[in-house]
Amino acid sequence: MGRNCPHRNLYRVHRYRLALRTILFDESSKAVYIPDFCPELNIDEVISKIQWRNNTIRMFGKYHPEPRLTAWYGQAYRYANIEWEENPLPDFLKLIIEKVSVIDDFTFNSALCNLYRNGNDHMGWHRDNEPEMDTRLIASLSLGATRTFKIRHRETKEVSSFELEHGSLLMMYNLQDTHEHSIPKRLKVDDQRLNITFRHILTPEFTSE
Repeated sequence: MGRNCPHRNLYRVHRYRLALRTILFDESSKAVYIPDFCPELNIDEVISKIQWRNNTIRMFGKYHPEPRLTAWYGQAYRYANIEWEENPLPDFLKLIIEKVSVIDDFTFNSALCNLYRNGNDHMGWHRDNEPEMDTRLIASLSLGATRTFKIRHRETKEVSSFELEHGSLLMMYNLQDTHEHSIPKRLKVDDQRLNITFRHILTPEFTSE
């Protein structure tokens, strides 16, 4: 398929759809897993381009270091007790966002990066449902070690799992109201995993109180 072929993007979308795995949770909520979406990305090279920090989070009235490193690119954003100032997207992330946006014609304008240094690093059950975020679609790119990603219904507690491999993309549609997700510890995993979640942050005039 030539580089300047006018049907190049349509070819990409069709190829990914042949390989994907979909879990339907209800009529409007689903998770779509696409393996080998960006297998060419080198995790060490990407990590070296990101400005990492180790935040402190408040849990049950006490403050603890987050069990992972994080970075934020996009408009100013806040979750839990953590605040991020506006930070322009670097060129390498813009290229990835362009590729991700082709899949479902959705505009992403920000990225949260999580570095899990080994199997001890993890993320507890949570939702990405801040009022400034468009929760219709969140896309998650994984590089490095394979880690388990769990999705749990908030009422029934039914759990579905994906094994997120290097270069894979997980797309979550309308899940943040009814479901929560987590990355549990995996003590036998020694290698690092980089996760980049692409989001659309709404401008203030579209943000509800």
